[in-house]
Amino acid sequence: MLFDSFEAYDVQETRRVSRAEGEKTHLIKLICRKMKKGMMAEDIAELFEEDVDEVKQIYDIAIRYAPDYDIEKIAGEFFG
Repeated sequence: MLFDSFEAYDVQETRRVSRAEGEKTHLIKLICRKMKKGMMAEDIAELFEEDVDEVKQIYDIAIRYAPDYDIEKIAGEFFG
């Protein structure tokens, strides 16, 4: 009766997701730094050897937050 409504919690999966989001948040920070220097999405993707489409997606979100580039808001929108 105590465990009737218990839901399994996958610690490893939670860690994996957190790590992936942390890496993407770091990428967002790096992209924003380069945007402040006037770099375009394609150049940033090449510089960091990242997928152009993903960098463009982040770039398009981040441009709306220029010139301050609120990382938390950009990440929130990106992870949606």
